[in-house]
Amino acid sequence: MTTSINISDVDIHHVALIPEARIGLALAKDKVEHYISKGRVQEAQGAASVTKIIFQALVGVNDIDTGWGEL
Repeated sequence: MTTSINISDVDIHHVALIPEARIGLALAKDKVEHYISKGRVQEAQGAASVTKIIFQALVGVNDIDTGWGEL
């Protein structure tokens, strides 16, 4: 099974973000990369999913896909 973990759409420079949110998202993205580098795919997927959800909420996305259908 090939797993793709992509958080490139999480833009820590988005104009809607306050500085504290930018720092938090940068740290979350770093955590995802850390998990990937250690081969911890499940943890990386979970961290990436939460990072995307939080980013979407912070920038005002109205229809956030939380992945409930995948469970």
